[in-house]
Amino acid sequence: MASLYDEDWSDAAADLDAQFGEEFLVFPVGDLSLNDGDVNAMQIADTVREPITVVMRLYEEGKSYFPEARGTAANAAQRQAGGEIQLTAMARNLPPEWSPQPGDVAQRVSTGKRYRVVRVDQDDVGRFWMPVTTAGSA
Repeated sequence: MASLYDEDWSDAAADLDAQFGEEFLVFPVGDLSLNDGDVNAMQIADTVREPITVVMRLYEEGKSYFPEARGTAANAAQRQAGGEIQLTAMARNLPPEWSPQPGDVAQRVSTGKRYRVVRVDQDDVGRFWMPVTTAGSA
């Protein structure tokens, strides 16, 4: 059973989604490599899960990276800048028995921009965190 804090945080997160979230159309994508172990197999539409429209929030966080190599100076001149994009959604905003999977494509309804889900993590309050890569526009 969840603690009172977890329940309050879950309610607050739902309010945040209502205020700052936006609609995404999620296209389930299956992976042929699951059938025969071929990591280079193409991805196809998942016929078990239906495409859905869900309210999610988009996070873009800048990051600094230091190259991993022998003999490099540990100063700011070696630093590289990059970014990480994540989508997040509450589990209770999704239909029952439906959960995001790696490889799924989420299309931002307002701009048509597409993102491919790399990994799916779920926290204690029922929020899915999905690092994504850009997958073009519609």
